[in-house]
Amino acid sequence: LEGSDRDAVLYYLLLKHPGRTLVFVNAVTALRRVAALLKLLGMPVHSLHAQQQQRQRLKALDRFKQSDQAVLVASDVAARGLDVKDIKGGVHYQ
Repeated sequence: LEGSDRDAVLYYLLLKHPGRTLVFVNAVTALRRVAALLKLLGMPVHSLHAQQQQRQRLKALDRFKQSDQAVLVASDVAARGLDVKDIKGGVHYQ
């Protein structure tokens, strides 16, 4: 899929399959773009990436855990493992 089609499919998946969802991206630039787009579309979105301070990462993760409808857009920093219960879906956005 190409850029805007990929965005549309991601948004469709998030709408049709609500619940706590992780969206993995390959780069911080992609993360910022996807998170901003989802926020504009009214999704409860949080970001997690290596350029954040540890305090910011923990805060984003806590906010994600508090909402059963939240979306966490994460870079490779999340590949180290996250302990989050009741995740309904995962998307590798590439």
